[in-house]
Amino acid sequence: MYQVHATIWNAIARTQTLSNPSLRQLFAMDQDALTQALDAQAQALEASGVPNRVIVAYQTMAPLLAESEAISAYIVQTDNWSLRQALPEVLSAEEAVAIANLDRPMSSSEQRRLLDLLLPLTPPSWLDD
Repeated sequence: MYQVHATIWNAIARTQTLSNPSLRQLFAMDQDALTQALDAQAQALEASGVPNRVIVAYQTMAPLLAESEAISAYIVQTDNWSLRQALPEVLSAEEAVAIANLDRPMSSSEQRRLLDLLLPLTPPSWLDD
């Protein structure tokens, strides 16, 4: 979530319906509170054995995956297409892993760990019906 300032996350939270309760809280935080919350999350993940590279990728990709619809709606509503550079549309956990791996290459075990963390955040699709 470090890819944009908290004010962008705040604006998305104010103007869009967020589906993930934890992310709804994070999106509403000011920059200091967001940084502290992400640091606490990183420490908890590290304590459970998650490698640092996976933690960074998770904190980047989780909101993009879980709140893809809200982020896209915000970008369309504000006509701020330059945000797509920092907030790409991510529609599956597998796509999130592929994008994260391009940014910071990971071993196959790190990619699998990231996928395991992201799969529960995958929003339902009409294809799931």
